[in-house]
Amino acid sequence: MQINKVTLIANCLYRCGLIHDVILCENEIMLYFNEHVQCTPLTQWNKNMPNSTASEFLRLAATLDETSLPSFINRLWRL
Repeated sequence: MQINKVTLIANCLYRCGLIHDVILCENEIMLYFNEHVQCTPLTQWNKNMPNSTASEFLRLAATLDETSLPSFINRLWRL
């Protein structure tokens, strides 16, 4: 089963303990994207990720801390 970018980012934040509600986080990510990213439509950016990529990011998410989180999210964002 593939996972889209918004859901992947929200699940990574959940796994590292920074959020407690994945659906609420997904909504916030979509709102942020729509308000701050003008060059690409959300529907175009929020593509499904290959299972291997999603699994690797989810595995790494468990080891994140506040110092490594920004670069991690940046990598996810640019996929």
